[in-house]
Amino acid sequence: MRLVVGTVVLWHAGPGLWSDSPLHTIAVYGSLALAALLLIAGLWTPVAGAVVAVVAVFEILTGELAVGRLLA
Repeated sequence: MRLVVGTVVLWHAGPGLWSDSPLHTIAVYGSLALAALLLIAGLWTPVAGAVVAVVAVFEILTGELAVGRLLA
C-alpha cells in the first residue's frame, strides 16, 4: 500500500518540481516528493504519511491541485 501511494505521489509531484512555478508551490511539491521517497523506502513511514495526508487535505479544501482527489 505504501508503495502504491508513494508512487502516485511521486508521479504527481515530479512535474511540479521542474515547472516554472512560484517558490511556495515548489516547496509543496518538494515535500511531497521527499515524503513519497520515504514512503517507498519504508523510512519514517508515519511522518511521511502524515505529510502526504496534510497536503492532500489542504488540496481538497482549497481545490488547488489534484493529488488530494487522487489519494482520496
